[in-house]
Amino acid sequence: MKLNYYAGVFSLCIVSSFLFLFFILFPLSASSININKDLPISGAQATVTSTSSFNQTKLISKLLNTGNSTPLNFSSAESTTKWAAFIGNVTGEVTIVGTPTGSRIRHFGKVPLSQIKNVIAIVGGPNFDSLTNSSGVHINTVWNFNSTHKDSGNNTFNDGFANISGIGNVPYVNLTGYYQSSGSCNKSNFNFRTGILRKSTVSITAGAYNSLIFASPVYSSRCGFNNKSVNFEMIVPINTSKAKSTQTYSFYLDID
Repeated sequence: MKLNYYAGVFSLCIVSSFLFLFFILFPLSASSININKDLPISGAQATVTSTSSFNQTKLISKLLNTGNSTPLNFSSAESTTKWAAFIGNVTGEVTIVGTPTGSRIRHFGKVPLSQIKNVIAIVGGPNFDSLTNSSGVHINTVWNFNSTHKDSGNNTFNDGFANISGIGNVPYVNLTGYYQSSGSCNKSNFNFRTGILRKSTVSITAGAYNSLIFASPVYSSRCGFNNKSVNFEMIVPINTSKAKSTQTYSFYLDID
């Protein structure tokens, strides 16, 4: 399977396992390439609008008497260290044959959202030949996640299977969102999703980060978990082998 895409590309460096990242893809600039769709169109811009993490905090003070036993029950929640999340909006345009200075033989203009199918994330350079469906188990192998953990690959990408980028039976994870009505968010639930693909020509081994590809469908008139208008939500695994690990992803748009 060869992915049909015209793509803007940028790299984002995750400097900590605890980052929760928001970004917006801006329109592609005037710079472009030749007709070879295995190469990215240069000039895409991305803006990280904010970062955050979550840790539940509740302070309780109670006077205790010495010599007595005190029953204690604990409950806690905090940000996972295995995943980074992205949420934002996309725009794209189509062109044919260009130069580094921005001269193009034909500029078809911006495309409607219905023509932008997916936001795609991959560690490493673009190579979308021979794609097939993958699994959460493959994430565990590549990123060395413990399969018994609640936030492991197999316990995360297990909400169902769908056709993504023309490939069937792609396992995906649902992400919280809402429908949008008259420009306002409402509480009618809508699930964004991220699917996982793999390059069949690359072996699934520990540290083979460029063997897996993550794709999130693009929607119009949708609201993210934060009740703001967005086109997509996505999660990707990150390297947790060190306290301040770094994982660099490149992002692409799948445009018909």
